Amino acid sequence: LREFLEWDDQWGDKVADLEAIRDDTGMLPRALQNRPVLDSIWAYPLKVWRDLASDRQYISGGMGAIPGTIPFSVIVLYAQISGMSRLDTWDLWQDISIIDSIWLSIASKKRKAQAT
Repeated sequence: LREFLEWDDQWGDKVADLEAIRDDTGMLPRALQNRPVLDSIWAYPLKVWRDLASDRQYISGGMGAIPGTIPFSVIVLYAQISGMSRLDTWDLWQDISIIDSIWLSIASKKRKAQAT
């Protein structure tokens, strides 16, 4: 999961361009060659995490805005609207928390690297 999120952070918004290069030239760009495969068990939690990421709060800091976690209340509301059971809501919260924790560590490393 970490490997996928790291790749996605670097290349995710460029996938369409990379695929166009592949289609136009017939050559597979290195970034696509090295694209990790996401285990299917993470597909739904990742979709929800992306849907809810805009609800993340940011804190002002010395190195610019520092992202906080996606609020638990937002995940619960999403689950309620989706008609999820309490157990499924708990599982979704745990999965999103794992994804968010990894993403936050990637974002932190990126901020520190940009600051130096």
